[in-house]
Amino acid sequence: MEKTLNHGRDAPKARGDADSPAHEAAYALWDLWRLWKQYSRSVYKGERTFEQHFLLRRIARRGSMTVSELADELGITPGAATIATRRLEKAGLLRKERSEADQRVVTLSLTPAGKASLDELEVIRLNALIKLLEPLDPDEKRTLATLVQKVTYAMRLEGGETRTHEKDD
Repeated sequence: MEKTLNHGRDAPKARGDADSPAHEAAYALWDLWRLWKQYSRSVYKGERTFEQHFLLRRIARRGSMTVSELADELGITPGAATIATRRLEKAGLLRKERSEADQRVVTLSLTPAGKASLDELEVIRLNALIKLLEPLDPDEKRTLATLVQKVTYAMRLEGGETRTHEKDD
């Protein structure tokens, strides 16, 4: 039986008992994601948006990729991927190169400035996350890490990914 969950806004309908531990955990994760996106704006201090950081990380992980590959990974059109990368290219963080064999194919890679910017953002992000974990004792931090790894693993299986550990997603 489907129930409408009420968590301070119009919530989607979900199967099962709205008061179950699964629903409670799901909404805690949902709120964590939403709050992290808001918090990250202040963490990055206007250097990059959350989305730009995500794009840089995706491209860095692969070394280089075509606009079409990026679009496929993000579930967007190549045109939208081109628009999303334009500001990063103008900032000198991303290099776009057209294939000599096929001018329609554009390969993306980080510039040295893009790599340095990403490295700096990664340190900022890691320090911000560590600070947020300060209220937890060491055992709680280990438990949290184990639980997050289990959920991440389940998400990757559900999404068809085979990687079990990745610092980047």
